[in-house]
Amino acid sequence: MDDATSAVDQETNTEIQDALVKARRNRTTIIISQRVPNIMDCDQIIVMQNGQITARGTHTELVKSSPFYAQLVQTQLGGDYID
Repeated sequence: MDDATSAVDQETNTEIQDALVKARRNRTTIIISQRVPNIMDCDQIIVMQNGQITARGTHTELVKSSPFYAQLVQTQLGGDYID
């Protein structure tokens, strides 16, 4: 969805993401994204670097245990989402 939503404004992107949250309730959903806000509320996040899985967990777990994920959060969102 990153490429599909890259040309829309933030308000439209938020509306799309909200609709997706509703659509995936009570379903197993695989989301592939480079944008942290699109995956922060997922039950499990898998972090990949150079084609390898390097970490797995919730957003809160990963900001503490994965330097790579924490750096993505810092770069994309600033310090507000580092728990």
